[in-house]
Amino acid sequence: MIPTPFFSVIIPCYNRASNVPIVLKSLFDQTFSNFEILVIDDGSEDNTSEIVSRYQDPRIRYVKQANQERGAARNAGISLAQGSYITFLDSDDKAYPDHLETAYNFILENNHPEIFHVGYEIVDDRGSVLRRVDKLRNINQLIRWGNPLSCIGVYVRRETISAYRFNEERGLSGLEDWELWLRLSEHYSIHACNKVTAALLQHKDRSVMKVDAVNLMKKEKLFAKTIKSTISPSYRHEALAGIKTYTSLHLALCQAPKRDTLAYLINGIYINPKELLRRRTWVILKLLIFL
Repeated sequence: MIPTPFFSVIIPCYNRASNVPIVLKSLFDQTFSNFEILVIDDGSEDNTSEIVSRYQDPRIRYVKQANQERGAARNAGISLAQGSYITFLDSDDKAYPDHLETAYNFILENNHPEIFHVGYEIVDDRGSVLRRVDKLRNINQLIRWGNPLSCIGVYVRRETISAYRFNEERGLSGLEDWELWLRLSEHYSIHACNKVTAALLQHKDRSVMKVDAVNLMKKEKLFAKTIKSTISPSYRHEALAGIKTYTSLHLALCQAPKRDTLAYLINGIYINPKELLRRRTWVILKLLIFL
């Protein structure tokens, strides 16, 4: 007999009333129906509450809390979840009809893995596919270089993620998922199902599209400090280099002073010379030359 519910889908949101109907409809259109939806409103000041209340589906639970950022919102959902597996959608995501059914079949075919990732794509406002994440191999190694995953495709056993949870430090917002995947990957094998079953909707209001150089550098320092206390020395080495070059790339993209961009790049390569082999490094150098 299938447990009820089998999946808990956690949706953190903040002032995204216009987006919530899209993600909710995509869940109502699922070919697999044994799931619950936890909408965690992280202190919205718009009419998100009114929008969600229009849906009478008993699988929806809506919770509003004071604004604490996405890590705390996801953790609130984890605390309430009843499903055997927990997965996440942001308010600007869209699940395709086979999103949950694909995951369910993968679980049965792979002896109920602790954690796995299903493919997704990034789609612009016109519906054009900008990029697909559907060729992941050896995720446990990849996660040490950077974050190839998105919360949109991650599924974790409820007991497992309840024991680890997201870091709720506000300053880590945007990197809290990578920090959690690092901790999980040190103890569990992260499986990959590369079928694309969901879309991340690219738009100008996405938080990752708004980069502030000063805050980015503060975030890098906090991330490095955090993983030094949560990840074993041998496992975190590549991540410490990766966060340096990640910061360098985003500094270049927001046209921060070139000396700062170059300093982070050099520090990353110094920590791990293999950073020289990454496409990211050559993109940074190209940006430094032509911007």
